[in-house]
Amino acid sequence: MQGHNAPEYSLMTQSKAYTHVDAGTAVLGNRWLERRWSAFLGRTISLEQKPGGEWVSHANPEFEVVTEERSFGVMDLGEIEWSEVYTQFGAGLVTRQSGPELLLASGFFAFHETPGMLHSAFLFNRGAAPIRCTRVAIERLAVEREGVSVVTRDFTRRSDAEHWRTDESHAALLRQGHGLVVGMVGGGVFELFAPDPRQCALVTPETYALAPGETMHLPETYMLPFSGEDLDTVRSGALAAMLLQVRKMKKWEAEVKAAQDSLKDIA
Repeated sequence: MQGHNAPEYSLMTQSKAYTHVDAGTAVLGNRWLERRWSAFLGRTISLEQKPGGEWVSHANPEFEVVTEERSFGVMDLGEIEWSEVYTQFGAGLVTRQSGPELLLASGFFAFHETPGMLHSAFLFNRGAAPIRCTRVAIERLAVEREGVSVVTRDFTRRSDAEHWRTDESHAALLRQGHGLVVGMVGGGVFELFAPDPRQCALVTPETYALAPGETMHLPETYMLPFSGEDLDTVRSGALAAMLLQVRKMKKWEAEVKAAQDSLKDIA
């Protein structure tokens, strides 16, 4: 993505999306939602809705790859490299970790004009042997459970917890007039306080076999905060607007890449 001039950073006061990395903390947000990570551990330490308050109770190992031989968490993939990105659509953070066997690259993006955040990631097999991934948890957040209910099945089923394998792309968490849509493009497994009552996780629905030198692009996930609206209104309003921004951004990125490739050909 091509960078634009970064807006002046000011915590939770920006009218546009913002990002900032210092010695200990990485921050990404817009005027609706702010996410903070430990820059050393790569764990989310805060997910604050504005208004609506804090969603996570404590830091959690938020990414997990389970293979036939072992389990890889964020800390098993080496030191985390952070970089900031600004475009006409919003602000982002890009992370890169590279261990002896796997490389993980992730992009987190907050939009200027819509409340949502988008997360994309890919895995690359750096080793000499095939790797069979039996479970990939793209997001695992220690959501504060008290007072939170779960809404699934096309926003029609409300419960305290649910383990849901589906081709639907989103569910929601509700709490005292505020909510958070959590989504995975194309569907997958939504582990919403179940089987682990301490966390909510978005898990890929399939196993993957990665040959040496092969890259696996994981399903994109997203979060969308909302307040005081019924879920049908959220779906037709804020959620539709965010997904439209995602399509526009991808179209723009493809056009930029095509222009860059054509310049390379000319050179």
